[in-house]
This record gives sequence, structure tokens and C-alpha cells, in this order.
Amino acid sequence: MADYSEDKKSAYDDIKENGTSIVIRQHTPGVYNPITEVATGATWASNPTYGLFTGYSDRFIDGERIKVGDMRLLISSYGLSITLDEGDEIVAGGVTWKVQNPNPIAPSNDPIIWKAQVRK
Repeated sequence: MADYSEDKKSAYDDIKENGTSIVIRQHTPGVYNPITEVATGATWASNPTYGLFTGYSDRFIDGERIKVGDMRLLISSYGLSITLDEGDEIVAGGVTWKVQNPNPIAPSNDPIIWKAQVRK
């Protein structure tokens, strides 16, 4: 398996230089007790990093898959021990975005960068 450490670090450096500080928030659901009808133990994990937001060209906005206001977000996997998942939250500049489509660029199943669609 190839080593993509340098590619991850290079992507991170470029995104940090040109992007913005973000926090990836991932939810871990609690355990549901059907007798009490209560879930307990749910948590949110926060993972600070950097992201680069870009818009979508009008020709790609179809109103269903990609809506007006959706953004594309590039995130390097460098320094992250998580996998970006649909439904994760991205907090940047006081605005919370939901990950709609976390598309990893991952040769050999080793994500170098995520090119995610995010929505407010």
C-alpha cells in the first residue's frame, strides 16, 4: 500500500493557507432503552481543522441534489483520526453546516482529502 503522508500534509498546508478554521462535529448516538423510552450516553465529538469552502456553479444547482446555498468543502485528512460521514456538522465562523455528501479522494482506501457537499 502506498504512503500518502506527504500528499495529506501538502493538502492540509494549502487548505490552511487559503481556507478557514473549522470544527467537525460528529454525533455518537446513545443507547435507547425501550422500557423507559429514553436514550442515554449520546455525545458530540469536536475535531478542529481547516477547510476551504467554494460555491457551486449555477449549472450544477438542480434544486434537489444540490440546492441554492450549498457549498463544496475541501478538508485534508492530515491529523484527523475520523472519517467524515453524512450528517456530521461543520462549524465555521459561527455557522453550522450539515455534511450531505462526504466524497473522499482515497487511493488505496486511504483518504487524502474529502470533497464534501455541505448545507445550512
